Order: sequence, then structure tokens, then C-alpha cells
Amino acid sequence: MSQFNKTTSDEVEPTAKRPRVEDSLTDKATIANQSLAWKNLETFICDQVKIVDQSNIRQIFRNLLQVNLIRGRGLLANAIIEAQKNSPKYTNVYAAFVYIINSKFPRIGKLICGRVISLYRESFVANERKNTFILIKFLAHLINQKVLHEKIAFEIVDVLLRNVSSDSVKLAVQFLTECSQKLSRENKKELDSRFSKLSDLLNGPLITQHTKNMIIVLLTERRNRFQVHSTSQSTLNLVNENDKNVHRLECLHLCDREIVL
Repeated sequence: MSQFNKTTSDEVEPTAKRPRVEDSLTDKATIANQSLAWKNLETFICDQVKIVDQSNIRQIFRNLLQVNLIRGRGLLANAIIEAQKNSPKYTNVYAAFVYIINSKFPRIGKLICGRVISLYRESFVANERKNTFILIKFLAHLINQKVLHEKIAFEIVDVLLRNVSSDSVKLAVQFLTECSQKLSRENKKELDSRFSKLSDLLNGPLITQHTKNMIIVLLTERRNRFQVHSTSQSTLNLVNENDKNVHRLECLHLCDREIVL
């Protein structure tokens, strides 16, 4: 009887099956430690992303290699997207940072692209004008860095010009201003057809004069080969050609955002 104890109903129960106080405390300690480790990982990643700039971009990436980036990929994606949202004037730097990350961790690069696409689509549908302009700028620079395939650029413009309004055309103009030099190298024929659509709007009543003026400025930049918004950034060309991974995602299809991460 040493291995069994009597219950109040005179049934025998193996002592080994009873929950022990020690087990409960161990489980709670494990959960607490895991929570603390996750919080520390989040803090470290966010702190590193906040200080990334053109001069330290390599070093920040090396610093991040000290932690488990696959485990923290959702944290890293959110940190980069939030940083770009708060400082859109440094979008080219954040896109270059994604470019480096993507060269070694294409799974993370794809996750970041998927989340940016999804957030852009949500902002566009919700008519959140400021966020939409910020996110479309990020998409343009991810295309410039060849993290995203240029096919999505033409899809974005087609959607914006499908139901023409001044706001949708302004978005298209800003987007093309940021990435047309890159697109002209990759697929000039497709780009020319989108510029033709924009030119046609100059003679119609569908958009305001201010928006027409934006198109005229863009067409002028086109004649000047987009020198004002050049995408050739030799200082940020930091990845070996063999390590480049280009993601062929689509704007109209749902992307796996791995939202549980």
C-alpha cells in the first residue's frame, strides 16, 4: 500500500498522478522566464532598429545575428515597419536594411514584404491617407532594392488608375516618382503604358488641376531620366549578387502575415 493512497470514496489513486505543488511552481517559473526572454528579445530588436542608419547598417545587422532572428522574425518585421512609419524620410535606409536581412533570411524578408503589402491594402481601403502614402513609399523602395519583384509595381498602379480620383492618382504619381527609374530598367514597355494612362488624364475632368500639375512634374522627371529620384545607391549596395532573393508577391492576393508572431 506504500504506492497508493486512499481517497474519500475508498478508491485507490496512484500517488505519481497527483499534481504536485512543485510542478505548478516550476511551470509558472518557466512561463515567467519565457515571457521575460521574449520581452528582452523584443527590446533588443527594437533598440537596434531604432538606431540603424546608412553608416551603421552592416554593424546593426551583425548585432542582430546575436539573437534568434527566426524566432523573433515577427518582432523584427514590426520594428522595421514601425520605424519606417515614424521616419519615412529614411525609407531608403530601411529598405536597404530589409535587403540585407533578406539576403540571409529570405523567410524574414518575405514576411516583411507581406506585412507591408497587407497594411498598405488595409490603409487604402480604410482611406487612411497618411499611412497609405507612407506604406506605398516603402513598397517602392523594396522594389528598388529588388526585395520585391517589379511585377507588383504595375499591379499597384493598375489598381490606383482603375477608378480614377485625385487621391488615387496622387498615390500613383508618388509611387512612380520613387521607383520609375528602377522600373524603366526592368520593364520599360510596361512602364510606358502606365505613363500613357497618366498623360491621358491631363485632358479630362476626372482630377483636379493640382493633381494634373503633379503628373506634369512626373513627366518632366521622366524626360530627365528620374535623376532627381535616382535609385542607384552604391553606398547601400551591400549584398553579394548570389545572395539576392526577390519575392514575387501580388498586391491583390492575401499575404501570410504570420500575425501570431
